[in-house]
Amino acid sequence: MELIATDDDMFIRMDRRDYYRKLLLACAGIGVVLMICLAVGYRMWTVYYWIGVSISGSLWFYVCYRKEDDSIVSMEDGSLKLTEDGLTIRQPRSSSQFLMAKICYCDITGIAEEEKVGRPRFYVRIKPEARDSRIMESGKEYLVGLVDSFGYEKQEFWKLYLEFRDRAAKMVPVPEVKILRDKKWKNPGIFTIWLLYPALYLVPVILFYIR
Repeated sequence: MELIATDDDMFIRMDRRDYYRKLLLACAGIGVVLMICLAVGYRMWTVYYWIGVSISGSLWFYVCYRKEDDSIVSMEDGSLKLTEDGLTIRQPRSSSQFLMAKICYCDITGIAEEEKVGRPRFYVRIKPEARDSRIMESGKEYLVGLVDSFGYEKQEFWKLYLEFRDRAAKMVPVPEVKILRDKKWKNPGIFTIWLLYPALYLVPVILFYIR
Protein backbone atom coordinates (compact mmCIF):
# COMPACT_ATOMS: atom_id res chain seq x y z
CA MET A 1 0.00 0.00 0.00
CA GLU A 2 1.46 3.35 -1.01
CA LEU A 3 0.29 6.96 -0.82
CA ILE A 4 1.81 9.63 -3.05
CA ALA A 5 1.61 13.21 -1.78
CA THR A 6 -0.03 15.92 -3.89
CA ASP A 7 0.20 19.73 -3.84
CA ASP A 8 -3.51 20.26 -3.09
CA ASP A 9 -2.92 21.13 0.57
CA MET A 10 0.08 23.25 -0.38
CA PHE A 11 -2.17 25.58 -2.38
CA ILE A 12 -4.04 26.39 0.84
CA ARG A 13 -0.74 27.22 2.49
CA MET A 14 0.18 29.46 -0.44
CA ASP A 15 -3.12 31.33 -0.15
CA ARG A 16 -2.44 31.88 3.55
CA ARG A 17 1.02 33.21 2.73
CA ASP A 18 -0.47 35.70 0.25
CA TYR A 19 -3.05 36.68 2.86
CA TYR A 20 -0.33 37.60 5.36
CA ARG A 21 1.55 39.51 2.67
CA LYS A 22 -1.52 41.66 1.98
CA LEU A 23 -1.94 42.40 5.68
CA LEU A 24 1.77 43.26 5.91
CA LEU A 25 1.49 45.72 3.01
CA ALA A 26 -1.68 47.24 4.48
CA CYS A 27 -0.07 47.85 7.88
CA ALA A 28 3.11 49.19 6.29
CA GLY A 29 1.10 51.49 4.00
CA ILE A 30 -0.88 52.92 6.91
CA GLY A 31 2.36 53.46 8.81
CA VAL A 32 3.93 55.37 5.91
CA VAL A 33 0.89 57.64 5.61
CA LEU A 34 0.95 58.34 9.34
CA MET A 35 4.67 59.13 9.26
CA ILE A 36 4.02 61.63 6.46
CA CYS A 37 1.33 63.22 8.63
CA LEU A 38 3.83 63.40 11.47
CA ALA A 39 6.42 65.00 9.21
CA VAL A 40 4.05 67.75 8.05
CA GLY A 41 3.17 68.75 11.60
CA TYR A 42 0.40 66.51 12.95
CA ARG A 43 2.16 65.72 16.22
CA MET A 44 -0.75 64.42 18.24
CA TRP A 45 -0.47 61.45 20.57
CA THR A 46 -2.97 59.54 18.46
CA VAL A 47 -0.63 59.73 15.45
CA TYR A 48 2.23 58.30 17.52
CA TYR A 49 -0.09 55.58 18.81
CA TRP A 50 -1.26 54.58 15.34
CA ILE A 51 2.32 54.56 14.06
CA GLY A 52 3.27 52.18 16.89
CA VAL A 53 0.34 49.90 16.04
CA SER A 54 1.24 49.94 12.34
CA ILE A 55 4.89 49.11 12.98
CA SER A 56 4.10 46.26 15.39
CA GLY A 57 1.50 44.92 12.95
CA SER A 58 3.97 45.05 10.06
CA LEU A 59 6.57 43.13 12.09
CA TRP A 60 4.05 40.50 13.19
CA PHE A 61 2.66 39.87 9.72
CA TYR A 62 6.17 39.76 8.31
CA VAL A 63 7.03 36.94 10.74
CA CYS A 64 3.80 35.13 9.76
CA TYR A 65 4.56 35.61 6.07
CA ARG A 66 8.11 34.30 6.41
CA LYS A 67 6.95 31.26 8.35
CA GLU A 68 4.37 30.36 5.70
CA ASP A 69 6.79 31.07 2.86
CA ASP A 70 9.39 28.74 4.39
CA SER A 71 6.82 25.96 4.70
CA ILE A 72 5.95 26.00 0.98
CA VAL A 73 7.76 23.16 -0.76
CA SER A 74 7.09 20.75 -3.58
CA MET A 75 5.28 17.62 -2.39
CA GLU A 76 6.32 15.52 -5.37
CA ASP A 77 8.90 13.66 -3.25
CA GLY A 78 6.43 12.88 -0.46
CA SER A 79 5.20 9.32 -0.01
CA LEU A 80 4.11 6.74 2.54
CA LYS A 81 4.74 3.13 1.62
CA LEU A 82 3.48 0.22 3.69
CA THR A 83 5.25 -3.08 3.09
CA GLU A 84 5.38 -6.48 4.76
CA ASP A 85 8.36 -5.32 6.83
CA GLY A 86 7.17 -1.89 7.90
CA LEU A 87 6.57 1.70 6.83
CA THR A 88 8.79 3.89 4.66
CA ILE A 89 8.28 7.66 4.92
CA ARG A 90 9.42 10.55 2.75
CA GLN A 91 7.80 13.75 3.93
CA PRO A 92 8.82 17.37 3.20
CA ARG A 93 8.33 19.55 6.26
CA SER A 94 9.64 22.88 5.00
CA SER A 95 12.33 24.29 2.73
CA SER A 96 14.94 23.26 5.30
CA GLN A 97 13.41 20.13 6.84
CA PHE A 98 12.72 16.73 5.30
CA LEU A 99 11.60 13.62 7.16
CA MET A 100 12.94 10.28 5.97
CA ALA A 101 12.20 7.16 7.93
CA LYS A 102 12.11 3.40 7.71
CA ILE A 103 10.17 1.80 10.53
CA CYS A 104 10.10 -1.96 10.94
CA TYR A 105 7.26 -3.52 12.90
CA CYS A 106 9.60 -5.39 15.22
CA ASP A 107 11.32 -2.15 16.31
CA ILE A 108 8.16 -0.27 17.30
CA THR A 109 7.68 0.48 21.01
CA GLY A 110 4.71 2.84 20.80
CA ILE A 111 2.05 4.27 18.50
CA ALA A 112 -0.45 7.06 19.05
CA GLU A 113 -2.81 8.98 16.82
CA GLU A 114 -4.44 12.37 17.15
CA GLU A 115 -6.35 14.87 15.07
CA LYS A 116 -5.29 18.51 14.90
CA VAL A 117 -7.35 21.17 13.15
CA GLY A 118 -9.33 18.40 11.48
CA ARG A 119 -6.19 16.71 10.13
CA PRO A 120 -5.21 13.20 11.33
CA ARG A 121 -1.61 12.33 12.16
CA PHE A 122 0.21 9.75 14.23
CA TYR A 123 3.38 9.25 16.24
CA VAL A 124 5.68 6.24 16.16
CA ARG A 125 8.42 5.44 18.67
CA ILE A 126 11.18 2.95 17.94
CA LYS A 127 13.75 1.16 20.08
CA PRO A 128 16.98 3.03 20.84
CA GLU A 129 18.92 -0.07 19.76
CA ALA A 130 16.96 -0.55 16.52
CA ARG A 131 19.20 -1.59 13.63
CA ASP A 132 16.76 -1.81 10.75
CA SER A 133 14.69 1.25 11.65
CA ARG A 134 15.67 4.88 11.42
CA ILE A 135 13.93 8.25 11.71
CA MET A 136 15.90 11.12 10.19
CA GLU A 137 14.99 14.78 9.90
CA SER A 138 17.33 17.54 8.74
CA GLY A 139 20.35 15.29 9.25
CA LYS A 140 19.42 14.38 12.82
CA GLU A 141 18.20 11.04 14.11
CA TYR A 142 15.18 10.68 16.39
CA LEU A 143 13.44 7.88 18.27
CA VAL A 144 9.97 9.39 17.73
CA GLY A 145 8.55 10.31 14.35
CA LEU A 146 5.52 12.42 13.57
CA VAL A 147 3.70 11.37 10.40
CA ASP A 148 1.27 14.03 9.20
CA SER A 149 -1.52 13.67 6.67
CA PHE A 150 -0.58 16.93 4.97
CA GLY A 151 -0.56 16.28 1.23
CA TYR A 152 -2.68 13.13 1.46
CA GLU A 153 -6.38 12.39 1.24
CA LYS A 154 -7.56 12.01 4.83
CA GLN A 155 -9.49 8.75 4.44
CA GLU A 156 -6.67 7.08 2.55
CA PHE A 157 -4.17 8.27 5.16
CA TRP A 158 -6.34 6.94 7.98
CA LYS A 159 -6.76 3.63 6.19
CA LEU A 160 -2.98 3.28 5.84
CA TYR A 161 -2.45 4.14 9.50
CA LEU A 162 -4.97 1.55 10.73
CA GLU A 163 -3.40 -1.11 8.55
CA PHE A 164 0.05 -0.13 9.82
CA ARG A 165 -1.09 -0.27 13.44
CA ASP A 166 -2.81 -3.64 13.00
CA ARG A 167 0.22 -5.19 11.35
CA ALA A 168 2.51 -3.86 14.08
CA ALA A 169 0.20 -5.23 16.81
CA LYS A 170 0.43 -8.71 15.28
CA MET A 171 4.22 -8.62 15.45
CA VAL A 172 4.84 -7.15 18.91
CA PRO A 173 2.75 -5.72 21.77
CA VAL A 174 2.51 -2.01 20.94
CA PRO A 175 1.53 0.25 23.83
CA GLU A 176 0.13 3.67 23.10
CA VAL A 177 2.94 6.21 23.20
CA LYS A 178 2.39 9.36 25.18
CA ILE A 179 2.08 12.18 22.68
CA LEU A 180 5.02 14.48 23.08
CA ARG A 181 4.57 18.09 24.10
CA ASP A 182 8.07 19.03 23.07
CA LYS A 183 8.25 22.04 20.74
CA LYS A 184 9.95 19.85 18.17
CA TRP A 185 6.69 18.07 17.49
CA LYS A 186 4.21 20.85 18.12
CA ASN A 187 2.90 22.79 15.17
CA PRO A 188 0.83 25.60 16.66
CA GLY A 189 -1.35 27.57 14.31
CA ILE A 190 -0.53 31.24 13.93
CA PHE A 191 -2.93 33.40 15.97
CA THR A 192 -5.16 35.27 13.54
CA ILE A 193 -5.07 38.90 14.65
CA TRP A 194 -6.61 40.50 11.59
CA LEU A 195 -9.53 41.56 13.81
CA LEU A 196 -7.29 42.72 16.64
CA TYR A 197 -5.44 45.41 14.72
CA PRO A 198 -8.53 47.24 13.41
CA ALA A 199 -9.71 47.26 17.04
CA LEU A 200 -6.40 48.75 18.17
CA TYR A 201 -6.75 51.51 15.60
CA LEU A 202 -10.09 52.40 17.17
CA VAL A 203 -8.72 52.75 20.73
CA PRO A 204 -7.99 56.53 20.43
CA VAL A 205 -11.48 57.08 19.05
CA ILE A 206 -13.04 55.19 21.95
CA LEU A 207 -10.92 57.09 24.48
CA PHE A 208 -11.98 60.40 22.90
CA TYR A 209 -15.67 59.67 23.44
CA ILE A 210 -15.40 58.26 26.97
CA ARG A 211 -13.30 61.10 28.33
